[in-house]
Amino acid sequence: LQKVFQKHWDHGLFASAAKCAFYQTEVSFLDFNISSTGLCMDPPQLDTILKWPFPTNLAHLPCFLGFTNFYR
Repeated sequence: LQKVFQKHWDHGLFASAAKCAFYQTEVSFLDFNISSTGLCMDPPQLDTILKWPFPTNLAHLPCFLGFTNFYR
């Protein structure tokens, strides 16, 4: 970690100690959970898709497909 912090320092990049978390087994980033086992959807986003009302016409379909296509 010391080498990483030194490289950041050398290039003018700084991290707030209050915002840093080290040695985490899982992190949430851009609506995904990342762990040693891989990448999966964030549970609140999955819940949103599961509770999404079934599209009843062609106007509603692109909205749903656009939202779910992000997770493809």
